[in-house]
Amino acid sequence: MTLLILIEFLKERVVPLESFNLMGIENISKVLGLCIMRAKVASPMDIIFTQKIIGVTLVLFNHFDELFGNKLERLKLIRVTIHAK
Repeated sequence: MTLLILIEFLKERVVPLESFNLMGIENISKVLGLCIMRAKVASPMDIIFTQKIIGVTLVLFNHFDELFGNKLERLKLIRVTIHAK
């Protein structure tokens, strides 16, 4: 749920200001992907997987509505999740 909300925020509030902040989907994917999908212990294999991690994060951004539904569906999902706790 946190990832869903974070990606939606970045897409709606940060990416539209790319000309000012230089944080388009590609740059955000590099930063976010490598932060959330990293090994606990660094290894030389991390270099090999870096591009794959960035690619997975780009898919999350580029196919956000397909993966998580439209905005109304997401709001319903968030409400259900919050009330379930």
